[in-house]
Amino acid sequence: FTDPRTLKSMKRANLQTFYYIIYTPQNIKDKSKIPKQVWRAISLLQDIQEGGQPQAMQLAINAFSEKEWVFEEDIPAQRKLRRIIMDAVPEKVTHVSAGNRIIDQGDKVTLRHIAMLLSMKEALRKKHNLFHPLTILGSLLMTVLLTLVSVVYLRLNYRNILLSNRKIFLLVSIVLLTLFLSKLTEHFLLSSMTRWIEVIRYPIFVPFAAIMISSLLNAGIATYMSGFLVVVLSMTLAVDRQGLMVTNIIAAVVSILCTQSIKQRKEIFAVCFKTFLACVVVAVAVNFYQNGAFTFSMAADILNAAFFMTLTAIMVVGLLPLFESMFKIMTDVALMEYMDPNNDLLRRLSIEAPGTYQHSVVVG
Repeated sequence: FTDPRTLKSMKRANLQTFYYIIYTPQNIKDKSKIPKQVWRAISLLQDIQEGGQPQAMQLAINAFSEKEWVFEEDIPAQRKLRRIIMDAVPEKVTHVSAGNRIIDQGDKVTLRHIAMLLSMKEALRKKHNLFHPLTILGSLLMTVLLTLVSVVYLRLNYRNILLSNRKIFLLVSIVLLTLFLSKLTEHFLLSSMTRWIEVIRYPIFVPFAAIMISSLLNAGIATYMSGFLVVVLSMTLAVDRQGLMVTNIIAAVVSILCTQSIKQRKEIFAVCFKTFLACVVVAVAVNFYQNGAFTFSMAADILNAAFFMTLTAIMVVGLLPLFESMFKIMTDVALMEYMDPNNDLLRRLSIEAPGTYQHSVVVG
């Protein structure tokens, strides 16, 4: 049994319709009798007409017509017909101008919206094709230019850094790690089938590099490398560039200013919290400037800042001792830990040679 519209679609799709009869029960959940005219249509089918004695056929139909029947949906047939019809529909291309919303707050999400979002991600991925010859050439030219500028800056202001392979390797390691984390986040956002790209509109990894470089080297180099990273990330990431630049620059500067006074590793969480507060102010200011009201984007940017600053605090606390030992860098935090009276060597000195211990403290 089917309805006229479906039967017409089946005939258009060249499906077998010989045994189909037009009839749609009012409620398929409850038992119901099939009307007499439907049984009459069944009796007129060619196979039944040719199948035996008319009296026996009429007797069977009369018996069946008095019974109540339970109807079941033919799900495989529905899927087959739907698949054939969808394959026959020609593809259409929809153009969305820059600045227009694909879906607005309160709209019902449809398959068309999902297809448009996936197409947007695919377009962003193609736009940032890293293996295109022109992309490689442009990346090479920018790499050479930024490297030369960095070398000149270090030669004029921090010559001792250039004369130390260990410190150069330390600086390059932090920069490459920051770039790798940023590109990994971008790849996750573009390849994910979820709506994370609407919440995480840009990564905030520059404060991580700023805190690491400021702690292990000095604030001047950290400030320069923060600007260097913001320029590179703004060029290479398929994200909101305005938000990326403003948030990362201000977050990096606040991180550098607050890092100067830390004496214990747990104070890094306080630094990241202060940086988060600065990011909240930036998010509110930028969204007010663009939209003039509280929006989902503002809440998303605040959650984005909270996530990345929490991640930054965890990574700095975990990686800072590792970088200190690998590159043999003595930071203020490490020195304060060595001054702890509970240190095994200092405790032994105070017990076995108290006079020498007191003299060392006074001299120190």
